[in-house]
Amino acid sequence: MATSTLSSADKLSSLRSLLKESNLGGVIIPHDDEFMNEYTAPYAERLKWISHFSGSAGLAIVTQTHAALFSDGRYTLQMKQQVDPTLWETFHMTQTPPSQWLKTLLPAEALPIAYDPWLMTERALKPFQDAGLPLAPIDYNPIDRLWKDQPAYPHSQLVVHPLSYAGVSSESKRQTLAQTLQNTKTDLLLLTDPTNIAWLLNIRGHDIAYTPIALLCALFFQDGHMEVFTNKNDISPEIKEWVGKDVSFANRSSMADILTQQHHKVVQYDPATTSVGFLSLLRAAQAQLIPKPDPCLILKSCKNPIEQEGARLAHLKDGIALCRFNYWLHFLSSEQLEQQTEITAAAKLETLRKQDKTYQEDSFPAISAIGPQGAIIHYKATNESAHTLSTNALYLLDSGGQYLEGTTDVTRTFWLGNEPPPLEITMMYTLVLKGHIALASAHFPKGCTGSQLDSLARMFLWRHHADYDHGTGHGVGSYLSVHEGPPRISSVPSIPLQAGMILSNEPGYYQEGQYGIRLENLILVQEVPDTPQRPFLMFETLTLVPFDRRLINPTLLTAPEVEWLNTYHSRIFQTISPQLTPQEQDWLRVACEPITLS
Repeated sequence: MATSTLSSADKLSSLRSLLKESNLGGVIIPHDDEFMNEYTAPYAERLKWISHFSGSAGLAIVTQTHAALFSDGRYTLQMKQQVDPTLWETFHMTQTPPSQWLKTLLPAEALPIAYDPWLMTERALKPFQDAGLPLAPIDYNPIDRLWKDQPAYPHSQLVVHPLSYAGVSSESKRQTLAQTLQNTKTDLLLLTDPTNIAWLLNIRGHDIAYTPIALLCALFFQDGHMEVFTNKNDISPEIKEWVGKDVSFANRSSMADILTQQHHKVVQYDPATTSVGFLSLLRAAQAQLIPKPDPCLILKSCKNPIEQEGARLAHLKDGIALCRFNYWLHFLSSEQLEQQTEITAAAKLETLRKQDKTYQEDSFPAISAIGPQGAIIHYKATNESAHTLSTNALYLLDSGGQYLEGTTDVTRTFWLGNEPPPLEITMMYTLVLKGHIALASAHFPKGCTGSQLDSLARMFLWRHHADYDHGTGHGVGSYLSVHEGPPRISSVPSIPLQAGMILSNEPGYYQEGQYGIRLENLILVQEVPDTPQRPFLMFETLTLVPFDRRLINPTLLTAPEVEWLNTYHSRIFQTISPQLTPQEQDWLRVACEPITLS
C-alpha cells in the first residue's frame, strides 16, 4: 500500500509492527533534521508524516500502547486541531515534559526506546537519560523505512552572496575564526549549522523553503582550512573560485571516514546543534570534545554596517508592499472581503512583495488568521481548512520576506468592517501596543540581556492579569534565518544584547476561541551617543507599517506613548508615501494622522 494512502491509524500500526520486530518498546520522533533546522526540507518532515502536525517545533513518542505529541505554547491549539484525538495525546512540553510522561508510562522492565542519533542532540537526550529511561540508538530511521514515497534529499546549487550585501569578506571572517581557535588551543571546529556556514563563506542555497541555505556541514581547522561536506556535483567553478583555495569540498558520504581520522584532536562543537551521530564518530577517534557555542553565532548576529543598511532597505521595500496591501484590504467591500480567504489574502501580500526584484521568497509560512484562528499563535491555513475573511472581526497577519539585502518579519492585527470594534478588543490591542512601545523606546545599560527587558513588553498586560505564551523577541538574520540565535527577548536567560543585533518586538494577547492580537516590528540594537557614566544601548525600529488606528484607545495612552506613535507614523508617511500611487498616498496620510490626547 502506498504511504500516501495510509491513514494515521495505519501509520501507527505499521510503526508499532516495525518496532516489535526490532524488539523495541517505542521510538522518539523529533521535528528536527540532521542540522537542527527550524524549517526542514520535505524529506525530513517525519513528525508531520506520522502525526499530521505541521508546526516548526515538537516531538512525538510512540510506544506499543500510546502515542503522544509534545510542543510549546505556540502550538498547543494547533496540535489539537491537526492530530486525531482517538490516536494521539497532545501536551505542552514545558508543563508535561516528554521524559516524565514516558517514565510514568513505562513498566520497570521495559524494552528500550529507540532514537535516531542523527536527529537528537545530547542536550535533547539528557532529560530521558536523567529519568533513567532505557534508550537505544538505532542505525536506521523507522519512519524512513515506512515512508515509501519520501521526497528525495535536496541538491540545490550554491550561489554567491556578494560583498555588496555581506559587507565583510569570507577570508576576513575565516581569519577571525582561525584566531579564535588558536587562542583557545582548539585544533578544529565542527560546524553543523548550515546558516553559520552560509554566513562564513558568503554563500546561499535553496535546499529548504524560507531560509536560503544549502544543507552543509563542515570542519574548520586552526590553520584556517575548511572542509565542507556536500554533494561535490553541486559545486560550480564560480563557487570554488569565490571561496578560494583554503576551502575544499568533499562528498557527504566521506564525512564519517574523515571524522574518525581526527585522532586525539581537540574538537569544539556546539551542543545545541550537533547530533549524537556526529559526536559518536569523533569519540571513535578518541577526539577531545569541547562543548561550546559556535563562535560564528555572535559574529553573525552582530550585523556589520553594510548588513544594517541592507536591513533598512529591505524594510523599506517590505513597508511599501505592506502599505499597498493595507490599502487594498481597507477598501474591500463586504462582498469582496468575503470572497477572500486566509490563503488568498496572504497570497496577495506575497504578490506585492514579488514586485521588488531583490525579493526571493517568504521568510516563513505566513500566519494569516481571521477571528478565532488568530488565537492559534502559529496558525497555518491550508487549502482545505482556510476560512473566508469576514466583516467585524480581527484579522492577524504575521509574515516576512527574504530580500537579498535582508530578512523581514512583521505582524499587524487589523479590524475588518465598518462597525466599530468592541471596547474589550480596543483595550487589549492598546495594552499590547503600550508594551510594544515600552520595549521599542527603552534605553538600557550595555551588558543587559533580553530576559531583563522582557517584562517591559508584558507589564501592561500583567496589570490586567493577562499574558502571552511565547517570547517577546527573537534574533533575525541577514538574508538568512528569520529566527536566529543567540539573542532573544524572553523570560528564558539569554546573552547580553550587542550593537548590530536585529531582534523582533512582538507582544500579543490571545483569547482562545475568539481572537488574537500581535504587533511585531523588527528592531536594531544601537549605541546611545554621549552617555558619559557608562555605555547604553537603544533600539532603532526598522519596520515601516502603520498600526490600525481604529483599534487604538487613546485614553489608555500616555503623552510619551502618543509622541512615540506619532513620530513613528510620521516617519512611515515621509519614507513610504513617495513610492505609492496618489490614491495609496491619501490612504496612508489618514492612517498616519497624529493621535491627539483630549
